[in-house]
Amino acid sequence: MTEETRAQNWQEAVDAHSMAEDAVTMIGDEPATEVWNALTGRPYKGDLADAVALTMPQEYVPLLRRASGIPAAFAVREIAKWYLKLSPTGDLLMRDTVNAAWVEFENRRTLGANIQYGLGWDLSSAWETVVEIADDPIKSRQIEAIAMLAGRMYTAMRGVKQLEEDASPQEVKDITTGGDIERLVASEHAQLGHKLLSNIAAMRLLKKQSTQFRMAGVVEVGCGPLVIVVDESGSMHDARNVWAKACVSALIRIAHETKRMVRVVHFSTATKVTPCKPGDRVRVLDALFSFIGGGTDIGKGIFNGIRQVGDLEKEGWTGADIVLVTDGGDGDIDRMQRAVDNMTNAGIRLWSVAIESAFGGESPLRKQAEKYVHVDGADLDSADVVKDLGGAAAPMHEGR
Repeated sequence: MTEETRAQNWQEAVDAHSMAEDAVTMIGDEPATEVWNALTGRPYKGDLADAVALTMPQEYVPLLRRASGIPAAFAVREIAKWYLKLSPTGDLLMRDTVNAAWVEFENRRTLGANIQYGLGWDLSSAWETVVEIADDPIKSRQIEAIAMLAGRMYTAMRGVKQLEEDASPQEVKDITTGGDIERLVASEHAQLGHKLLSNIAAMRLLKKQSTQFRMAGVVEVGCGPLVIVVDESGSMHDARNVWAKACVSALIRIAHETKRMVRVVHFSTATKVTPCKPGDRVRVLDALFSFIGGGTDIGKGIFNGIRQVGDLEKEGWTGADIVLVTDGGDGDIDRMQRAVDNMTNAGIRLWSVAIESAFGGESPLRKQAEKYVHVDGADLDSADVVKDLGGAAAPMHEGR
């Protein structure tokens, strides 16, 4: 059975999606089946299904016939809800009822598209999220705001790769001396084949004094895991939290593109950890919706981050970086200094982000960071300030 056939099978939709079951409960199996058929391009009958076919915007057709069936199942449920609510009679009222459902569907379609754009998920994963938060307007607004900013942050950070010297570089940079026979210039090859000059040319080659091309080339290499330590104290509310979680999302997306493990340490005066392995949509959502509240203990957050690096190493994930995102509201400088010193001694690089409250020049969070980013109030709708953080997800080293 093909994916398209599965998308058009109503019974499989009922078995797979609780939304389809809800529609059956509300209006009965036969009307729900006919609405599904009208949505997915199968033969249908009945006034409600006819109203669906007549009012369905053409731009919805590819989406509603996707193999996952989630958008179509959502549409059936919304149509059933409005049908039950309005109890329409006659063709015109039936169409008005279905149009009311299309308004809600359009809101969800927009949210799904924004999640795809911002979080980099496929259609199925985006719509699974849409369905999970469909009845929670606060979460819907929050994830949409995070996704829209995260998409721009991802664009700002993307393309930064960790590179190493290519063992077989292909680009000629200039002329140098050496003993690599494969890189010799044409005149050296000619002398090696000359009956009078070959001995001299061979001697130069043995002494690595032959004239040869200097080649350059780099290849992308894998990076270690990423530990993101994000402030969730009471002062990290509203726009600060959206900016911070958008930054977290963009970093996770870049790391997951190279199959890197990510752990998010949430901290205030308490801490908790969300492990986010590539492809784990649910845990990424948990990380984005998390908010502890309370006071701020940056040192505690960093120390937990160091523990996560150690735990990851035990699991075979080596070379982790730590990214700290905070509004800097913590006066315990000594504790922060000890935490950063521990990182340095362990060979862990720190990337730090100060939201609104800048770190002083002598702060270990600034002085000992690989990169320091300050986000003032005017930047809380900006993505460009995160460019330097792309190196945490995929640092740049050019080799020759």
